[in-house]
Amino acid sequence: MKRILPLALLCILVASLAGAQNVRIMQRPQLGEDARFTQLSCPDMVQPGNPCLKYDRNHCGFPRRACPANDACVEGNCVNLQTDGNNCGRTGNACKRPASACIDGSCVDVQTDQKNCGNPRNACKSPASLCAAGKCVDPLKDANNCGKLGNACKIPAETCVGGRCLNTQTDANNCGIPGNVCKAGLCAAGKCVDPLKDANNCGKLGNACKIPAETCVGGRCLNTQTDANNCGIPGNVCKAGLCAAGKCVDPLTDLNNCGKLSNACKSPANACIGGACVNTLSDPKRCGMSAAWVEDCTAKGVTHGAPLCTGGSCMFVCNTGWSGTLCQNKM
Repeated sequence: MKRILPLALLCILVASLAGAQNVRIMQRPQLGEDARFTQLSCPDMVQPGNPCLKYDRNHCGFPRRACPANDACVEGNCVNLQTDGNNCGRTGNACKRPASACIDGSCVDVQTDQKNCGNPRNACKSPASLCAAGKCVDPLKDANNCGKLGNACKIPAETCVGGRCLNTQTDANNCGIPGNVCKAGLCAAGKCVDPLKDANNCGKLGNACKIPAETCVGGRCLNTQTDANNCGIPGNVCKAGLCAAGKCVDPLTDLNNCGKLSNACKSPANACIGGACVNTLSDPKRCGMSAAWVEDCTAKGVTHGAPLCTGGSCMFVCNTGWSGTLCQNKM
């Protein structure tokens, strides 16, 4: 009995130690708990396969494999809580990828963080002081981040100048290029124009005259082809009151504009007299070889005959019983 009792006591002692060991290793750290500061530990003579090897930073994964000073033991692997994206600052604290990274134990968005732009420790410096999509940009010039992150100018019309989106196509103070001021006060398609003269922007932006017929005069579209007050050139006034194809014409005598614009006399009419198309070779009231000299055959005072115009000359057909050049003789 003396030999059996010590052996039994030894077995009881070993069992007690194993039980205590099992209690300790079941105390698994909760999500978010920093495993470096837990009181879990494996016994000095821990054997491979013991569950405590998953969390003890002095026996991480394998007996007596210690983690570095800033590391924690997570599932049997040493992880750096200062840089590990899945255990950032504390175990289980995962940073959102791909935008975020773990820097100094904090999750940082390297897409927008000015101190860690694109990569850790890559700080944006003036003038490129803004971090956008992982790149340092100048908010005073960048058209996609003008003045602030994400404020995009309407490219290609707008340009970022001094942190403001400016339309260099129409802005009279920044025409074509920033700072170019139009003296006439109008910017069209990136060029300074005079609204008093420009046929494509007459009076205002985009008000186009009907070229070539119209011309811009004093901010008004004028048809110099037909406007009697601006015939051919601005300010040219037609005295007879009619402008045709940019020239002043007399509607009382013009064959192509007889009486009104574009009213052209047609054969057999050979003249425009008093705004009417006539044939001077046969018209008894306007009888002559041309419009330059005509006479009224009906005004000859013939009372005993009928006046005729033949070949531009007045003739008379006498009544029965009368004769003579003017049918003045009674037979």
